[in-house]
Amino acid sequence: MDFPPRSTKQASEPEVAPASLRRAPIVGVDSLRFIAALWVAFGHGAQFPFDQLVDRHAHHWLGLAAVGASSIYNGIDAVIVFFLISGLCIHYPNVGADRVDPVKFILRRLLRVGTPLVAAIAIARLLGASFVNSLDAVLWTIYCEIAYYCLYPILFWLSKRLSWTKILLLTLLVSLGMAIVCYKHIYLQEFGLLTFVFCYPFWILGVLLAENLPRLIDNVASAQQLWLWRLGAVAHGFVAIVLATHSPILVGYIWTVPPFAIYCYFWIPRELSALNVRHSTYLEQLGLFSYSIYLTHKLTLAAVVAPLAGLEPLLAWAIKLALIIGLAYGFYLAVEQPSHRLAKKIGARRLAPKPAPAIEA
Repeated sequence: MDFPPRSTKQASEPEVAPASLRRAPIVGVDSLRFIAALWVAFGHGAQFPFDQLVDRHAHHWLGLAAVGASSIYNGIDAVIVFFLISGLCIHYPNVGADRVDPVKFILRRLLRVGTPLVAAIAIARLLGASFVNSLDAVLWTIYCEIAYYCLYPILFWLSKRLSWTKILLLTLLVSLGMAIVCYKHIYLQEFGLLTFVFCYPFWILGVLLAENLPRLIDNVASAQQLWLWRLGAVAHGFVAIVLATHSPILVGYIWTVPPFAIYCYFWIPRELSALNVRHSTYLEQLGLFSYSIYLTHKLTLAAVVAPLAGLEPLLAWAIKLALIIGLAYGFYLAVEQPSHRLAKKIGARRLAPKPAPAIEA
């Protein structure tokens, strides 16, 4: 779930060198981040109220369809998308590099991610215990990211002696062993402090995606094919929710997430390839504060549950969504954006900068 800081004046998108996209900037990463962040918020209670707008007794099948439509927002799958994008954005500037300076890298990453994290935790504590509990539901992914940042310079050094493919296979074996031992676990965070270990292969898949991006991004999908990939991702999320919560024999996300991560490895490059040709500037702008949306949406939802309880479902949903985006943008301007600027300045002073890569991490 990495959110590299970008602005309209300093947009730095990845450059690749395949035949059809040689040296052309690839946009779309921020769009994917925004959609994934919103998908997580939908999964936590901000989804369109289909089931509340349909009379299940008068329209039985329509009611079932509405309930099903409200169950497609698999936030855990969205987190897996974040992990792959994070590995991609962190490693892409370093593809082909001889070394990564660990002090500079870790310092900048911790400032950029840690400052908004500390601010969100402080706000939750000021608001009360219920807000702290709400925020805790999303923090496990941030802690995983911090672990990956701290370990990245070591793995980068190791990749020069092995390869990223071998590192991926090793982490997959560890993750599989954890799943076998704890086969009854439903949620990824049930591994506790070792959750980052279980999820590590998904992040490293993003690193491997960075290594192979020039080749993979040439697989341009037609509009019809791209929508089939998207529908496949949504269908997986729906099936995973059903298996984990309504199946006679519950199948945890620990089993359904790994194949989805592999699916994302081939799906994300197709999205980036399509968005490079035709993208939404509006989505890209919204994607700038995706990290803030992820951090603050649970706090917003916890605050509006009681005040919006008596309103019409459609109006309550519109207000809820507007507050999630609006408050997240305020948090971005007040905390996240300044932390990015500070990290950039400190990183530049710490060591003389090397030539800027195509995508800033």
